[in-house]
Amino acid sequence: MLNFQLFALYVGPDQLLPITSILGAIGGAIMIFWRQVVGFFRRVTGGAKTGEAKKD
Repeated sequence: MLNFQLFALYVGPDQLLPITSILGAIGGAIMIFWRQVVGFFRRVTGGAKTGEAKKD
C-alpha cells in the first residue's frame, strides 16, 4: 500500500516552477529600481553621499 501522507507532501516541478517565476520577477523588479529606492531613502534620512569623506 502507498503511504498517502508522504504522497501528499510531494512537490514536483509543476508546483515549483510558478513559485520560482514569481520570485524571479520580484528579484528583477528590485534590481531594476534599486538605485531609485536607495536614493529615496538617502534623501529622506539625509544619508551620506558617495565619494565624500567627512573631515573633523
